[in-house]
Amino acid sequence: MARPHLAQSIDPDIFDSYYWYKEELQQFAKELGVSTSGGKFEIHDRISHYLRTGEKLKQKTTKPTSYFDWSKETLTPQTVI
Repeated sequence: MARPHLAQSIDPDIFDSYYWYKEELQQFAKELGVSTSGGKFEIHDRISHYLRTGEKLKQKTTKPTSYFDWSKETLTPQTVI
C-alpha cells in the first residue's frame, strides 16, 4: 500500500499512521506555514496539531541556564560545567 501524498487536506489520523522522513516533514511544514525547526518528532507533532485544529504552535524557546561567559572567562579545573 502506497503512502498518501502530503497535502493540507490529508486526514490527521492517516498522517499520524504513516512513517515520514524528516525532510518530507520539513517540506510539508513549509507548505503549511508551520515551523520547520527542531527534531523530527517536534515537526511531526506541530503538523499533526495544525491538521487537527488549524492552529500553528509556536516553537518552545529555552533560556540559557549558564551565566558563564565562555568567550571571556578562563577555564580552570574548578570551573563548573
